Amino acid sequence: MSYIIKIKEIDEKIAILENLKKLYESENNILTTWIKYGKRTQNKDIEKKLKKDDIIVWYVKGHGFNSIVKVTDSPIIFNIENDQDRVILEEYYESWKHKFPTFDEWLNDEKINNYKRVGIKVEFLVTSNTKFIMHPEIINWNNEKKWSSGFQGSDLCKPKNEYWKEQVIEIYKYLSTTL
Repeated sequence: MSYIIKIKEIDEKIAILENLKKLYESENNILTTWIKYGKRTQNKDIEKKLKKDDIIVWYVKGHGFNSIVKVTDSPIIFNIENDQDRVILEEYYESWKHKFPTFDEWLNDEKINNYKRVGIKVEFLVTSNTKFIMHPEIINWNNEKKWSSGFQGSDLCKPKNEYWKEQVIEIYKYLSTTL
């Protein structure tokens, strides 16, 4: 009986990953973020801070947490002049067509707005493209415990909340049981 349940769980996780792949990842399991330069620099130390086997609780701005991933390699700073990098980035352009009429305009936005796109190679531990956790009530979080939102991620800050690890476990349980 437990064998059948495990197969069902694997099949469900595969289905989720296939759906998420269309929205968030390339076929190389790369999530993208950015290094912003200027007055309010963000992610400037991503190459030093982010290491293989680090765990990231991925937060989609405006939506909430939707994935927990394990970093599988050092971050990649994309070079828009490099043909290989352009091929990888082209997979992400679909999500930006509403804002940038052409792929080249989207690429050149980083020059105009002083940032670089960064790729993070990952293994998805749990993910959903339909379930997002923005508020603690979604996972029945104890209101007496501090809740950490996802905004620390833009500077690779480790939450100082004493309940952070417990929160990650609860996020994992929620995402892995509500398929």
